[in-house]
Amino acid sequence: MVIRNSERSVLNLARNKYEPPFFVNMESFFEFSFWISEELLDLEAQFKPKHAVRLQPVSGTNRLN
Repeated sequence: MVIRNSERSVLNLARNKYEPPFFVNMESFFEFSFWISEELLDLEAQFKPKHAVRLQPVSGTNRLN
């Protein structure tokens, strides 16, 4: 038997107790969070450089002299 809670779970996203409450539906909040994280991963993959960037010089000598 499935017992459902008739109350909706909500999150209060106020930063501290002195700000007015900012309630959001918990299920919607997590759906949005997962959606935006997937979108960000797709953007990272799309704009990732094709080759690894070298952080150190190719040789220890200065070739411009």
